[in-house]
Amino acid sequence: MKDSFARISLKDIKRLEKEQRRSLIASTKDTDETAGIPNMSSRAEEVKLLIIPELSMDERVVHEYSFGLNGKPQLKPGAIAKKLKMDNSKVSKLRSSILKKMQKHVGPDDV
Repeated sequence: MKDSFARISLKDIKRLEKEQRRSLIASTKDTDETAGIPNMSSRAEEVKLLIIPELSMDERVVHEYSFGLNGKPQLKPGAIAKKLKMDNSKVSKLRSSILKKMQKHVGPDDV
């Protein structure tokens, strides 16, 4: 087993370290802010996932794109409207409805 580690060059190790750092930075980046959603508490983060059964089908799709859930990319409201072929106002209403449902489970300051 020691021999298999000896085959990895120092250059490859440094490259892997850089890639790992980039992925860590990307995973800790405040992505909610880029989607126009305020910073959320850890409780709100839980609710974000647990609220899904309470949402209508349209709300679920908008919710997934708003937060980047279930393999969907995180998009801004205008991009969601374009992707789903909806009016911007409908996406805005759906997002407001989602946030109201989330606020039932957390305080208004947490969402």
